[in-house]
Amino acid sequence: MKRIFEIVNYPNQIFSTTTAGNSVEITLRTFKGVIYANVSVNGVLMCAGARCLANKKVFPTSVENAMGATMYFECSTDELPNYAQFNTPQCMLVIEDL
Repeated sequence: MKRIFEIVNYPNQIFSTTTAGNSVEITLRTFKGVIYANVSVNGVLMCAGARCLANKKVFPTSVENAMGATMYFECSTDELPNYAQFNTPQCMLVIEDL
């Protein structure tokens, strides 16, 4: 199932969701115009500092398997995701169950 997440237009934020019965916490940080993501699954940090690109998976397959889902920024262009454009047609966070 493909879910589009409503995230705020802030450069740094943390949010939680449930995927495949797992508690998932995602941290987004912006540094020099680039967004990086950390993910914890069931309280265990699985990946830190993953660079977010347009229309590409954020986390490696091993992390996706632990999450039970894949995460990517669906963007209308191939430019880097920009927090100022979150939740607009230009850039939406998508989590899709495996």
